[in-house]
Amino acid sequence: MLIWIDLANSPHVPFFRALIPEFERRGHKVAVTARKFAQTIELASDAGIAHTVIGSHGGGRLAGKAGNLIGRAASLARWARGRKIDLAVSHNSYAQTAAARALSIRSVTLMDYEHQPANHLAFRLASRVVVPRAFPDEALRRYGARAKKVRRYDGTKEDVYLADFAPDPEFAESLREFGVEEADVLVIVRPPAREALYHRFENELFDELIER
Repeated sequence: MLIWIDLANSPHVPFFRALIPEFERRGHKVAVTARKFAQTIELASDAGIAHTVIGSHGGGRLAGKAGNLIGRAASLARWARGRKIDLAVSHNSYAQTAAARALSIRSVTLMDYEHQPANHLAFRLASRVVVPRAFPDEALRRYGARAKKVRRYDGTKEDVYLADFAPDPEFAESLREFGVEEADVLVIVRPPAREALYHRFENELFDELIER
């Protein structure tokens, strides 16, 4: 089987980095496309994932996102046509799901966030929708995912990231270069996704935290 994976955002790289070797171990071939957005391309290269770069981000405005989605879906469809792809798989790459549907390629979309409006598109177009067990049933119904196409898994996608994780014994020592001692409390904060479709508001808490 030829499996087509699309990496549309940075978090998709560690997720599929863990899955691609398993697909190949089971005898499948894998082809990967990637969107030029955030650190997606750099992370894929660092992970040794061979990929074809197709498209970029549409910006923060809804009109730009809609136009970008249509354009990238068309570009992905041109790339995929004639490659005899058996299955398209992504973590809610809307453009890939649309392209796969246009080409009558079976598709699997994975998602872990119930407040993403674009789930309406991906969940309706995909052949299978895979979500964590904690994903609300009501959200699946609201986004048009019929029960017979839904599959669930225990845990979170971050569990997949860490499937082969081995702690670096030198990590604490390397932090000392930045003035962080082993006994210090280390806090990691994710900045708001200001250009994401699900983040349509302003909140200055992150900026205030950094300034402090």
